[in-house]
Amino acid sequence: MKALTVNIPSEHATDAAKLRFVERLRGRVRRHNNATVATLKPDAAQKWHREWFVPRNAAITTEVLRLRPLVHGDWKAAKEGDLPPWAAAKDEIRGRADDHADIAGIDLDTAFAGTAAAKELLDPYEDLTTFTESDPNNRLSYTTTRVTFTSLQRGDDSYAYKDYTASHFGDYTHDCEINVSSFSAGTAWVGHWGVTNDPGSFGDCSNGQLLFSYRGSNPMEIDLYDRGASNQDVYKGASAGTSYYVRCARASTTCTAVIYSNSGYTTVVDTLSITGQSTTWRYAMCAFTRDSSGTATASGYTQNFDFHEAAGYIAYPYPRGLHGGASVMSGGMQ
Repeated sequence: MKALTVNIPSEHATDAAKLRFVERLRGRVRRHNNATVATLKPDAAQKWHREWFVPRNAAITTEVLRLRPLVHGDWKAAKEGDLPPWAAAKDEIRGRADDHADIAGIDLDTAFAGTAAAKELLDPYEDLTTFTESDPNNRLSYTTTRVTFTSLQRGDDSYAYKDYTASHFGDYTHDCEINVSSFSAGTAWVGHWGVTNDPGSFGDCSNGQLLFSYRGSNPMEIDLYDRGASNQDVYKGASAGTSYYVRCARASTTCTAVIYSNSGYTTVVDTLSITGQSTTWRYAMCAFTRDSSGTATASGYTQNFDFHEAAGYIAYPYPRGLHGGASVMSGGMQ
């Protein structure tokens, strides 16, 4: 795959003019990137960042590193402790990108040639194929981001979990999307998410916070439950065949599950809140059964588990030497 390169207009004939153009293009790219990611939720911002910004920033960096020695000389020959020769002129060279006609009129989508070889960042979603399952009746199936349950019986002893090492989950914010396409009858039941030190079916799990849905006196209910404290809160107005986007969180002993109707997590349907254990947890679960008598079944899926550990911030790494010889990592937008 061919990496992107910068298209420098022919009117920038000298190396100094080319460098001035590329430095200002860098500013324009950053501004456009920052304006875009500010409108996106973290997973979409990560995708945009790696697919749009990263390859363009790499192309610009390649040109800057090529042109600076041609314009300013070989800095390697300078005395130790000297600032690079371009440091004093940095502001004048780069300027404010949007103030320059030679940049402001350029279409950023045509300012580069080649195919973007995007540098992959961490995917925000948990890889469910790395979870360990116990599913003797083969009711569960997986893709990287989705677990599908098919005719999962209330009485099955099935679950899937991952070991994140001891005390990994303290206070947390975990997102997932749940969609139960059908319940066969009353008492049908399926577990969607949980953190615990004792992974297993609901009947076997002795501690932790759990999220599950079932068909009780209402067509579908969504329940946040603390297994150790035996506290729960229930949303009784859910409907089978509808996607719900649930953000489970804990702050000390306050556990919540905010249920949204949209993937942007902005339209609240209900907020569940309980007092729970403040223990730190080792395991996360992406599916589990009630493991109680009964053959009522549930079918559907749970997907896109975002534990907000991979997409905490967007970092901009600068190659050594671009800013006075230091590498800069920033949690804010540049």
